[in-house]
Amino acid sequence: MLFDEKFIRDSLSDVTIVQSYIPQDPQFSIDSRSLKSGEIFVALQGARVDGHDFIEQVLKNGAAGIIMATSKKSMLEKL
Repeated sequence: MLFDEKFIRDSLSDVTIVQSYIPQDPQFSIDSRSLKSGEIFVALQGARVDGHDFIEQVLKNGAAGIIMATSKKSMLEKL
């Protein structure tokens, strides 16, 4: 199975991918505090914390891309 943008879009219906380049051997993080440069940040919305609140931080820390809810895409306009 090829893990690419098409796979992500087919698997997650309400998703926006920022910087659609997906590395050949992608690494993912759901924790902005431990994200390493080059990883793809998956912004999850939980009961207490919303990963979307950390998008600016992960971009500054070198995230290769972000997978986020389409409904929160307007947050990118503020960056």
